[in-house]
Amino acid sequence: MKAPTTTWASFISRKRNCRKRGKPFSDSLRSTPTARTPHFGLAAVDLAEEKYQHAIQEYKTAAQLDPDLEGVYNNLGRAQAKLGLYDDAIASFKKEMEKTGDDYDTEIALANAYEAKGLKKEAAETRQKAAALTGNH
Repeated sequence: MKAPTTTWASFISRKRNCRKRGKPFSDSLRSTPTARTPHFGLAAVDLAEEKYQHAIQEYKTAAQLDPDLEGVYNNLGRAQAKLGLYDDAIASFKKEMEKTGDDYDTEIALANAYEAKGLKKEAAETRQKAAALTGNH
């Protein structure tokens, strides 16, 4: 069976679709600038478009508006890690787990940040914890 291929045209098309998906969030911000959802949505579009600095700003705004918003610190950490801000990413992942409890994806993202920072022991321990969450230990 032939593996699927990604063409530049399909890649560019996906990028354009991200921008189109971001428009409703921008429109919503004009009418309700203090709503958390548009900031979270814009941040997700920015993250998909690899606009990490802007995504970080939007996730931080969403977190300020609703500190208990599920996923906001996880996604903030992912954007921070993409920019090599590993200390910030680690803090964000830990905050997500404080807010929502243990989560496999967040544990793995935290382990990856530890590893990128050179903290091998912490990375291994976190990966073991993630495996235990799935029963694969």
